[in-house]
Amino acid sequence: MTSLLYVMLNKVLEYIDQLVEQNEFDEALSLAKIEPTLLKDKDAKIRETRRLYAHYLFHQNKFDDAITIFQELDVDPKEVIALYPPSISGALHKPVQRPKVLKPSDEIVDDEINNDQEEKSSEDEIETENLEILEGKLLEEAVQTLIKFLTDRRHRISKILIQQPHKTNEPTPPASPSHRTNLVNGNLSGTLELAELVDTTLLKSYMVINDALVGPLLRVHNYCNVEEVEGLLLERKKYRELKDLYHGKGLHRKSLELLKKLVIVLKHLILGQSSEGLMKGTFQTGYYLQKLGPENFDLILEFATWVLQTNPDEGMEIFIGDHPEVDNLPRNKVLEYLEGFSYDLCIKYLEHIIYVLKDPTPDFHNKLIFKYLANVQKLESQKSESNSEEVGEEIEDTNKRLLKFLDESMHYKAEKILGRLRLDDFYEARAILLSRLGQHDQALNIYVHKLKNEKLAEEYCVKNYIETDDPTKNVFISLLKVYLRPSNGEKLMLEPAIRLLSRHGSFVSASDALNMLPLTTKVSELYQFVEKYIRENNKNRNMNMIIKNLLKADQRQVEEQLMFYRSRRVKIDEDKMCPQCTRRIGQSVFAVFPNGVVVHYHCKEKV
Repeated sequence: MTSLLYVMLNKVLEYIDQLVEQNEFDEALSLAKIEPTLLKDKDAKIRETRRLYAHYLFHQNKFDDAITIFQELDVDPKEVIALYPPSISGALHKPVQRPKVLKPSDEIVDDEINNDQEEKSSEDEIETENLEILEGKLLEEAVQTLIKFLTDRRHRISKILIQQPHKTNEPTPPASPSHRTNLVNGNLSGTLELAELVDTTLLKSYMVINDALVGPLLRVHNYCNVEEVEGLLLERKKYRELKDLYHGKGLHRKSLELLKKLVIVLKHLILGQSSEGLMKGTFQTGYYLQKLGPENFDLILEFATWVLQTNPDEGMEIFIGDHPEVDNLPRNKVLEYLEGFSYDLCIKYLEHIIYVLKDPTPDFHNKLIFKYLANVQKLESQKSESNSEEVGEEIEDTNKRLLKFLDESMHYKAEKILGRLRLDDFYEARAILLSRLGQHDQALNIYVHKLKNEKLAEEYCVKNYIETDDPTKNVFISLLKVYLRPSNGEKLMLEPAIRLLSRHGSFVSASDALNMLPLTTKVSELYQFVEKYIRENNKNRNMNMIIKNLLKADQRQVEEQLMFYRSRRVKIDEDKMCPQCTRRIGQSVFAVFPNGVVVHYHCKEKV
């Protein structure tokens, strides 16, 4: 009986193989499905028959049907890719062949056969046959279906890689015959190799169908083989995509060298003949450097040099661009680097980190002031040589920025800056610094005698005035002393003093002012001061009386409320109940709320 079953099984298998050799795959599959008791490895036989059927359909140019079966069988992408010409399959390409039918003796494989024997048997499963070569429109149609297959595989591989982030060192186990094609289910190392093959082949397919799809693939995370893809992109002159490839793989030096090389080459091209658009000039290099971050700081400085030399404005964007990577660069090192170029670049960077990034570091504030001073001195030497109006305007603009910064910043060291100023220049800056040190007499002396600007002196007093009874701390009295009691042999300035009293006399005590005025001063000259002083005193007295009366009225209201609450009475009898606990209050301690409600004292917190 056993021998009979064995003979019947061989007959069925031989008949199935004959049907396959005759390309009657539907009948072969039907036969394999209807006799489950006769076929020991029915599922494996059906799978193998369907795989051969997919190859047959592919060579019959029924690409969609073939790829659908390959997807259902979870076939190794290498097997599918090898069906295509070398431009797609690369080293996997083999002459146009069709798989050979497995003999019954080949079907039953012992589980102890090693992996080398399996690979050899898989190579023996094919036989050469003259089939149509893929090219032209036929190739495009075949590649379209391959893209569909590879995209599906890429999605599945991505899921596996997300789930296995820490298993890169595991060895690749040998695959069984039925699962050798499903490397995605293996270890991460094998999956990464498969991901590289899939992504690289997908890019090649895009190059055949629509090279505009190459850029989006390279701008997202991918596993393309750099060396292979690099050659393809250079051959097609896809420089922008090549830059994206380098960037995605972290090959920043190669990307920057490419950008620099392109700029040099494109300088020799006539404007409008290049198709690279923004790849011209230094813009792309500058933008690329902005995104690298502090971990690539040395590389940034290396390639920023030629950008700054070529276009300083675009080069400065590397260090002041609106990107978080730029903001995190080491500022001291950036400043030290920019000092090798010019004062203007240093000033621009310092203004950015102080005004935009709000950096309070005193060293940066001090350095910005020093750069302003050095730049003014440099421009003044240029002006003396060329007498250029443009240089004069630049000096004026730098001086304005210096004074504005000295006036607004609260983080620089005034005493340190003061020691660096020339004695015969920068008088207004010196006055601001003296003001920061509380030396108002010296600051006002500069405004009056060096700058000879009465208006600035009065504005200084208004800005720094603090109400006090101590005349030595009153800046208006200090200005009067500068006018009326000059210390270095300057001429007494009575008229500015009288004008000061006329405009700001309310800030000065009349007795202090009269004590400083010369005895020869005419009373008529002090009319405006005295009138304003009296008016201000009357106004203050009247205001004080109003406030006093308002406070008295408020006090009376408070006293009346106090009398009202003290006059209130609460009657506690034996029937008085606590609304909180519903017990009699009796002789217990109680509390009374403003609305008259009486409760036990221990119940008041519960209400």
